[in-house]
Amino acid sequence: MRVETVFIEADCAQLVGALERVLPQRGYRTLRSFDLSLATAASHAPNCSTCAEYGKGQCNCRYAVLLVFANQSGMSTPGVISVQGTGGSSVVSLLSVDDDSDFAAQFTALLIEALGVAKATPPGNMAPR
Repeated sequence: MRVETVFIEADCAQLVGALERVLPQRGYRTLRSFDLSLATAASHAPNCSTCAEYGKGQCNCRYAVLLVFANQSGMSTPGVISVQGTGGSSVVSLLSVDDDSDFAAQFTALLIEALGVAKATPPGNMAPR
């Protein structure tokens, strides 16, 4: 199993939306299997203390998971990208079962391309294509 983790100065929602735009252009399908905004959870639970950075009721943390499939055969198991974000920074992790997959090899370049898209797109305008 291959695991890569990187810290990025980018909003989680922006970055996930950018990945959902870039990956299909490069021959991959994505499925957002999990998306949690802790800010939403915190507004419904005023006693939420999950956010050490912002405190009760001010949390803007987010966590999303994308499953990544190749459009063509060759990727026997999906790649998994998790993105955890707080404010304008995110931690991106690639969990890939196939160490020798093309996706794992291209991950850094795909992430850099998605980061460029995220930075160039105003907040709120990142609907997946």
